[in-house]
Amino acid sequence: TTQCMNLGTLQYLVIDEADRTLDEGFEGDLRQLKSYLDEKQSYFGANIQKKVLVSATLNEKVTKLSYFILNNPKIVSSKNSLCDWNPSEKPNEEVQKVPENTDDAEDHVPKKKKVKKDDGKHLPFLFPDTLEQRFITCSPKRKVVAMFALLYWIFTKDRSDTETKKVIVFSNSFSCVDFFALVAPLLKNPYRRNAKTGEDERLLENIKFFKIHKEMSQLDRASSRDAFVGSTRSVLFC
Repeated sequence: TTQCMNLGTLQYLVIDEADRTLDEGFEGDLRQLKSYLDEKQSYFGANIQKKVLVSATLNEKVTKLSYFILNNPKIVSSKNSLCDWNPSEKPNEEVQKVPENTDDAEDHVPKKKKVKKDDGKHLPFLFPDTLEQRFITCSPKRKVVAMFALLYWIFTKDRSDTETKKVIVFSNSFSCVDFFALVAPLLKNPYRRNAKTGEDERLLENIKFFKIHKEMSQLDRASSRDAFVGSTRSVLFC
């Protein structure tokens, strides 16, 4: 099947969880894949436009792989300070260090020391300071309850039904996605009753629920994605 793929139109190469992939011994496979893609791209006269390597940690193995996979990489970091890894410095094995008092030393000075602070050529892209990262600690059997309680808090904390709010919930299996998408609209709030019917109101009122997983057809996934993007108050399970 791979031999039938037309790699001449390949535009994006994304390697996720690079550190875990390397820890499991797939470095050789990744290098072989990259060489194969370069060979095919050269044959078709095309080039990959974007390459992304995602890793939770930046260790020596990931750094070496990044210089093999990427070209002039940019760092996207959640830290407010510069990462320890400097994109202008290659791993020690691949670069001969030159004393600073030689004529060629200037070419080997890390770019972050040469670039002005507001230049940004080799500075990492940072997430905005307004982004909040929080977590809840609970026992495994209470995870589902905690998740729906968190959703309830998110959508009701300001008591506004007009403000745009969207939430994406990631699950570890498509069966969980189906279950959450099925149960979410059915949950009741025992502390709020409908004055006319006397029945408990929905826990997550006036909220739309969508789902995406690998067992869905491409058409259904695209439909869910577009509906979620076009909505104002919604949850996407995936």
